[in-house]
Amino acid sequence: MAKVEGREDDFFAKTADGQEADSETQLLMKDSLDMLNDTASYVSANFKRPPSTSPLTSPSKKPKLDVTLLQDKSAEFAENFCPPDSETKTGGSTSDTVIPVLSWSSLDIKKRLGRGGCGETSKAILKQNDGSTTTVVVKEFFGDIYVEEAVKEARALLKVDGAGGVPKLYGIIYEPLAIVMSYCTGITFSKFILKNSLEDCLMAYKAAKEALKDFHKTDFAHNDITESNIMIRKKGQNYIAHLIDLGNAVDKTQKPKLYKKKKENDKKYLK
Repeated sequence: MAKVEGREDDFFAKTADGQEADSETQLLMKDSLDMLNDTASYVSANFKRPPSTSPLTSPSKKPKLDVTLLQDKSAEFAENFCPPDSETKTGGSTSDTVIPVLSWSSLDIKKRLGRGGCGETSKAILKQNDGSTTTVVVKEFFGDIYVEEAVKEARALLKVDGAGGVPKLYGIIYEPLAIVMSYCTGITFSKFILKNSLEDCLMAYKAAKEALKDFHKTDFAHNDITESNIMIRKKGQNYIAHLIDLGNAVDKTQKPKLYKKKKENDKKYLK
């Protein structure tokens, strides 16, 4: 914080309303300026912002992630932020509700895919425990303030388990916060309709409706069905649809009334 520059004595000769200031008022004004300067100096000396360790930068600068410089706190994150769902605490197995925790060192970022309101997505190669590799999408959040959103989306991916063509969850990473999921090939429906015939578009549209129907069987409402959140790929003479981005998904077991409303909104989009 820059220090306030000193002033000539006549600067204090008048009050804010233009009246002549007496000697006592001028002294008080000078003392106030000195106090402001002292505060500025103290803040500047003691509260400097530390350099960021996150690979996220301003929109105009997007370097490749240097994962070797990132501190791995996976175990701590798993203990503090990824407990099993409350519904599993009464007895049964929690294996289907515990979010796997991964390390940045297992990822090789290849390409930036896009940028949203709370993070960026990248295409990457994930090295798994058995030594095999697979192509994944890494959704990296803009800081720990999105930890609840990240865990919520990860749980949705885990529970939906690929229904409706939704990406499957590989795990979650901490510092910086990210979700790792399977990579869906194809293009967004918004791009598809610009490049294909009416007949093909109708086939893709029907595939999207089937995907949504399959998705709703999991007792989730997507709550963000748009042309950009539907991926279309061709398989033989048919089209396959993938619903992506469960950041706004609503779980029927958590919010039944909201789920019912949002489910109807989903269906209206693909009526």
